[in-house]
Amino acid sequence: MSLVAARSGPYAPLPGGSMLELVGRSSSHYTRVAQVFAHELGVPYRLVPVFDLTQLEADCYGDNPALKIPMLRESPDSGALGWLEQNLSGVIEELP
Repeated sequence: MSLVAARSGPYAPLPGGSMLELVGRSSSHYTRVAQVFAHELGVPYRLVPVFDLTQLEADCYGDNPALKIPMLRESPDSGALGWLEQNLSGVIEELP
C-alpha cells in the first residue's frame, strides 16, 4: 500500500484546528521524501496533488508565485511554510 493510500482517510487537525497540506506531484521523489518524513514523525497532512505541470497559474501550485513544488502550507488561506524537500524536513520536524 502506498503512503498516499494509507493517508487517504480522515485527517487530524493541528493544534488550533488547521491542517497541513503538502502540495506536489504524487510521483515526485521530493514529495515522497516529505511524505515519508511527515509519516515517520506522526505529523498529519493532506496531499494536494499538482496534476498538470504545464499550467502557469499560481493557484495550480498551491498559490506559490514561484510555481515551485513540493510546498508545505498550513491551510489554503495561509502562506507557505516551506518550499523544497530540503527545507520541508526541517519545517516538519519543528511542528508541535
